Amino acid sequence: MLFGEQSKMENGFLNLLKPTGMTSFDVIRFLRRQLPFGKFGHSGTLDLAASGVLVIACGAATKILPFLSSEKCYVFSVIFGLETETGDLWGRIMKHKEMKVSRSQIENLLPQMIGQIELPVPLFSAKHWHGQRMYQWAIQNQTLNYQPKQAIQVYELTLLDLNSGPPTTARLRMRCSHGTYVRAMAQRIGSLLQGSACAGFLIRTQSGSFALSQSQPLSEIALGLAKWIDVKEALTHLPCVVLPDRWLRNFVNGQPVTWPETRANLVSVTDRGGQFLGMGRIYESLLKAERLYR
Repeated sequence: MLFGEQSKMENGFLNLLKPTGMTSFDVIRFLRRQLPFGKFGHSGTLDLAASGVLVIACGAATKILPFLSSEKCYVFSVIFGLETETGDLWGRIMKHKEMKVSRSQIENLLPQMIGQIELPVPLFSAKHWHGQRMYQWAIQNQTLNYQPKQAIQVYELTLLDLNSGPPTTARLRMRCSHGTYVRAMAQRIGSLLQGSACAGFLIRTQSGSFALSQSQPLSEIALGLAKWIDVKEALTHLPCVVLPDRWLRNFVNGQPVTWPETRANLVSVTDRGGQFLGMGRIYESLLKAERLYR
């Protein structure tokens, strides 16, 4: 749907191509100027130096953000022998020592990085810690007695190519859970290879069902060509149930309705006409509203 075809689009998603040099909040501020209606939210922060898929919710669609698929895909480079303050090329260089790494060394290491792992949260990040964001502690040169860690799930980590440099640089593709700091992954790879490393370029190629090939540059939004994505399209990773008319009133009033399934399941719910009603949860032959869409 083109924004020009409808004078006011208050509920839905945008699949945006975030450029480098803008924060995720910069993008939302841009949208508030271009599309002055409703509220906005996003499904996962991208670093200032990163580009790629940034999913934006508008209006009532912000209620559905927690139910989107949390799986992300990235293509990124790891620069060996370089340690920076921020874990990427945008930070102050702390150490620079040439480091030779072979393809076989990386390929033998990567299986250790797949599965559930724990990575330290970068000091220069937006994560809240003791009342402040981490980067605020770092800017104030405050020493943290403990650097928080984050448990993540890495489903796939593949070496795409290796450039002997100097510096030696690897390009990798990763499929992982929400909350993965790619900079921390690059640093861990360098450390496990008995050296140091930081992240170079970083692009998010997938966020749930939103792919880079369908993402829009901000220039199109400025021209009034926003392509809105219906909430149902964003929930294709979940089962959908169609509610009979006789149970509509109960469901939208938050009352459980009898349902012929016993298996616990999170589902999206529509009426017989296909109108999205909200999120529901099936448990012991009952369907209960989890989050109503209104």
